[in-house]
Amino acid sequence: MEQASATIHNDTTTEMDTRPWLFNDAYFSRSMPPAAYNTFAPFSRLPTELRLCVWLLCFRQHRMIEVGIRAPDEEEKPVLYAYPNHLGRVVSGRNYSIEIRGSGYAASLHPLLWFNSEARQAALCFYRVHLPFPRQDGEQVLYLNPEDDVLYVQPKHRPEILNHNIISLGTGQS
Repeated sequence: MEQASATIHNDTTTEMDTRPWLFNDAYFSRSMPPAAYNTFAPFSRLPTELRLCVWLLCFRQHRMIEVGIRAPDEEEKPVLYAYPNHLGRVVSGRNYSIEIRGSGYAASLHPLLWFNSEARQAALCFYRVHLPFPRQDGEQVLYLNPEDDVLYVQPKHRPEILNHNIISLGTGQS
């Protein structure tokens, strides 16, 4: 019995290392298999308003997505905060890169985004904040709902910068 629980603990630990922490996790449950009743044949005959209510109830869950943000390695000069973006707002001018822990981007997407067009439209309305998420294989979008989602943003530093700062702090030199 103890060995089985240790195996489950090890499997759970492995899964937690590759996916973001999601609260009220209904569709990525680590402890329970998916429900056996995954079809409801007369669903398409329900009134549209009722179907939309069902879709919106499916999205209601709190998520915490861990995001790392990093400035490009070649940018060590001071940056003037005077560059407008495409909306005319002043931004830093730095091209930051972001990463989501493990397979976090795929895990942050709700399966109903691909279910059908009605479910996708409901998902896009629910996740009303659409952040561009540049990746090496192309730009994607991170879908968020400010009422239910929490972004845990961690700065990612190059190791030599961290080591230099630690040495400077330890010797009193800057």
